[in-house]
This record gives sequence, C-alpha cells and structure tokens, in this order.
Amino acid sequence: MRPKAQEKRLTLRVEIDKACPRYVMVDEGRLRQILLNMVSNGIKFTEHGKVQIKVQCQHIDDSMAYLRFMVKDSGVGVAEADHERLFQRFTTLDPSYSRRFGGTGLGLSICRELVILMGGEIGVNSEPGVGSEFWFTVPVRLAQGYGNADEDKERESQMNAYQPVKILVAEDVVTNRLVIKAMLESAGHKVTLVENGIQALQAVQMTDYALVLMDVSMPEMDGHTATQEIRKLTSPSSHGVIIALTAHTMESEIQQCLDSGMDDVLTKPVGKRALLDKIQHWVDERQLVPLRPEMNGLAGQPEVRDAAGSAADSDGIDWTVVFQMGEDVGFEVVPELVSIFVNDTLTRLDAVEDAIELNDLTELQRLTHALASSCGSYGLTPHAESAKRIEFACKEGDVTRAVSEATRLVAGCHSSLQIMSATLEQRLQTHRRIS
Repeated sequence: MRPKAQEKRLTLRVEIDKACPRYVMVDEGRLRQILLNMVSNGIKFTEHGKVQIKVQCQHIDDSMAYLRFMVKDSGVGVAEADHERLFQRFTTLDPSYSRRFGGTGLGLSICRELVILMGGEIGVNSEPGVGSEFWFTVPVRLAQGYGNADEDKERESQMNAYQPVKILVAEDVVTNRLVIKAMLESAGHKVTLVENGIQALQAVQMTDYALVLMDVSMPEMDGHTATQEIRKLTSPSSHGVIIALTAHTMESEIQQCLDSGMDDVLTKPVGKRALLDKIQHWVDERQLVPLRPEMNGLAGQPEVRDAAGSAADSDGIDWTVVFQMGEDVGFEVVPELVSIFVNDTLTRLDAVEDAIELNDLTELQRLTHALASSCGSYGLTPHAESAKRIEFACKEGDVTRAVSEATRLVAGCHSSLQIMSATLEQRLQTHRRIS
C-alpha cells in the first residue's frame, strides 16, 4: 500500500498501542483482506493529507484479547445518513466515484461478512469534506508465552533469576523434544529426554528429578498412565512435580490431566517464557533445591525479540514462530531443527496416506495428534489446526470428514514443507538483518 500512497504524495502511518499483545492467534488471511480493503479505499478517496492505521487493545485477559483496528483518512467523507449503506453489496454512493476511482461496491460488504465470521463488529465515523474512520473489532487468542512490549522487557530482565533444576522431558515427537531441551538449557536447567511413558517411568526410578514435563499422548504408555504409575512408587520421585504437555485445550481434558495426578498443564505449542515461568513457579511453590553452579554451567543470556514477520502467510507458514525459535534456542541451530522436523513430518505424512487408504481412524488419530503438535511448534499453524480437526473427526468416528480433510492436509503440508526448506536460510538472514 505504501507505494500507492507515495504516488499520491500521501502520508501512510501505522500506530500500534503498547498495550496490544505482540503475538496472537487469528485468521491472518481474513484480517489481511479487511485491512487491505480499508487502506486501499482510504488511499483511493484521499487526494491530500494522510491515511492512518491504528490498533488498540480494548480488553485483555489470560487467553483472549479484543483488538480495535481503525483506518482513518482525510478524504471526501460520507454523510451520516449513508453510513449503513456503505456495507451493503454493490453500493456506490455517488456514481461519479465509480467512474473516477473504479470499484464494484463489493469491498466493504465483504469486510463486514469477514468481521462477523471472526466474531467482531464493524462501523464507520465520517463527515463530508473532513474524512472517514473505518473501524472493526475482533477477538484474538493470545499465543501462550507472549505478552506486550512492557511485559517482555520485565521478563527479559528476569532471565538470569531462573533457578536451574534437574528436569525429565517425556515427549514422543523428536523435534518437540529438541526445542524444549534447548529452551530449558538456555536457563541453566539440566535436561534428560525420553520418548514414551515407559521410559519416563524407568528414568524416575533411576534418578531423582525435581520436575517432569510429561506429554499426554505417547506410544507404548501415555502420559496419564505414566503419571499414575509414578505416583505409586515409594521413591522420592513419586512426589515430584509433573506438568502435562498437551495440544488439547478443552476443560474436561485439562481436568483429566489433573485427575491422573499431574500438578499442572502447559498447552502446546508452548513459548519459552511460559515454559520457564511455569517451572520457576513450581520451584518456588515446592521450594525445590537448585542445582549447584558447577552442575548446570552458565545460564542463558536475556533474549531480545521483535515483532518482525506476520502470522501464517499464503504458504501456510507462520514465520514469526520460526523467528521466535531462533531467539529462543539460537539461530545457528534452527536449520538443523527444521531439517529434522521436515524429514520427520514427511515420514508421518506417508503414514497418514497409508491410514487414509485403509480407513484406519485409530492410526490416523494418533498421527494427526502428533502432527498438530509438531506443526504448531514449527509455524505450520493452518496445518496444525487442520490436524486437530482430523483428530476430532476420528474420535467422533466420522470417516468421510476425517479422510477428506486428511487428504487436503497431506497436499497442503507437502507444499509448505517444500517452501520452508527452500526459503528458510533467506528468511532467517532477512529477519536478522532488519532486527
């Protein structure tokens, strides 16, 4: 949009309230279409002056934020009596505008439909000869572990205050294990990795861990069963802190984790700050004894991150997740992690195709649960959401819906993985150059 504004010698300005969360989960395609349409209209109908884009946070709680987007121009303006008509299909208030500026009169009606689909509201404040301010509000989910700019600075200053302890991580997806390990080690924690509940049960009988991060869905023995077996032991490990790692967010599923003997729950994909803050909470709560300095080495340095990048692009990749991974674990290791993720995912997709051919919902449910977790952790957000829908369809026994969406998932995921592999190095270099 900026080149179009420059052609007309207009100032295009963006203002984002500091109270806004820096990372959210939202339908990026719809949001982009709404904003592009409003900004395009602002530039189109403004001959002199400026077009401003403002974003404000109206309300925020533990999981949701309500954002208000405003596009204000100094253009021709609209009489109050015509405000409602602006959002009707094929409406052009003055035929001379169509001849002069072009357009079908569909744009704002589509914006209205998209905003309603997103659960928000849309409106306009305008006066002829003064200009217009088109606005809309939408609810967005907070990306776990990410706050606003002021919260980021406060938490960054606390990085060296984390007290390192000995932690066992039980997670069946190799790429998730490696990312979690890197996050924990950056704060000085000593980490042991296992890939299923049986190995977790064996590990806690050989070593006393201050805390266990337990994936809920694993082969051979799931997290619920492993936790119940650990609680039966007579060793000190039976009383250790166990935190569930799960992609499920329903209250009943979280309660199931607590009922099985787990102390707390972290929802995947989990951000670094959320992970480290949760662990520190339990270190303080249980008064766990930190490791001696010679046992854990130097803790990681405070991280610095920015809001460069956007949510999932048309290629199905949310590059901000990949960039954040670089901030969390080090940009030099990201290519290796992504390579492992790509190969692991391709193997799972082959297995998904086999399950589709056999109409094997049990296997398809297992595979898509793992894909939902790993794709979410590596920024393939639309595919992670698709995998969750397939998993749910499998649970409901809906063969037609599960197979249909799984077929689309395989095709879409292959395309995104190819793009990720081909453009990763360039994306990382560009991000680091501008950050």
